[in-house]
Amino acid sequence: GYYTNSRRLTYNYDPELAITDFENQNSVTIYPNPTTDIVNVKTNDNHTGLPYSIIDQSGRLVLTGKLNKEETAIDITQLTKGVYLLQTQNHQIKTVKLIKK
Repeated sequence: GYYTNSRRLTYNYDPELAITDFENQNSVTIYPNPTTDIVNVKTNDNHTGLPYSIIDQSGRLVLTGKLNKEETAIDITQLTKGVYLLQTQNHQIKTVKLIKK
């Protein structure tokens, strides 16, 4: 079928495509989680140069950088214990909860 948005762009979509299939195409995973010092960010595509942000519970930006390959190690030793959001942005924003012990 076809869908036209307000900007008059037309998209061809396949109703047989499951939502989980679409989500897995652009996945971002982090490990270990929770962590105390290093968190690894893994993507299923090569996102070299893709920016990332780490945001604290009050919404403050506390750390930024760029992913350097399909798997990037980020040092979070300077962050205090708590819950953070790690965001990456390519064509859409991906947000993952990160726990610092």
